Amino acid sequence: MKKNERLVGRKTRKLRRIKLLAPGMKMEFELVKLSNSRNESLFEEIEEFKFRALDLCSFARNTKWGMFEYSVCRSDPERPTISGTLPNESLLTTFYSKYRHVYLLKEKANFFKIAKSLSVSSNSDLFTLYHRYHLKRSFYKEFLLKFAFIKSRTSFSPEQVIDIWFNAYFFHGQVKEREKLRTLEYLVSEQGAKVALWQTIWQSHLVVGELMQNLDDTTKDYPYMKVPKFCRI
Repeated sequence: MKKNERLVGRKTRKLRRIKLLAPGMKMEFELVKLSNSRNESLFEEIEEFKFRALDLCSFARNTKWGMFEYSVCRSDPERPTISGTLPNESLLTTFYSKYRHVYLLKEKANFFKIAKSLSVSSNSDLFTLYHRYHLKRSFYKEFLLKFAFIKSRTSFSPEQVIDIWFNAYFFHGQVKEREKLRTLEYLVSEQGAKVALWQTIWQSHLVVGELMQNLDDTTKDYPYMKVPKFCRI
């Protein structure tokens, strides 16, 4: 790998689905029964999650985002410069404000809380695998930051990037988080810090949409959710 190697990517405006199977193969699902015996409000929480997730994913799908490019230059491994294009800030702010309902821990529709509730509400080994090895890992599976900091002694994870931006700029003004944001901007550039957030949230919202689709038919009267069989190992 050459010293000045660059990573280049491109994104279109359409909402993309994660490719879980080879082209031409049909996704197979197994119905998993859910019980609210350990959480009486389970189905109310599911409805809230589906409402917020649909609001987020519908906005992403119906918005004309345009086409965006990003790149990473690691000529200085300790300061990997991220560059790229972004939607206008008003669109991003709206997108992020919808996203925060499925991300912040205090929110009823928090992705991780609902996934954990689903996990303890069934006796399905299949869902346990799906939760542990796919949902939790795919949510923060963003390659841009991993590539950028692969040789750096200082790095930022996708989770850290989201928390820093949300707490320092978009929804709060915490002084300590602003200091972290300045450090991130110093390392990857001001534009790069924004691109990192955009790429991270876009990737994770796809996983939110996937779980939403698997819960599409789930109600208190029909306590079943779809779980893809691909995760059997």
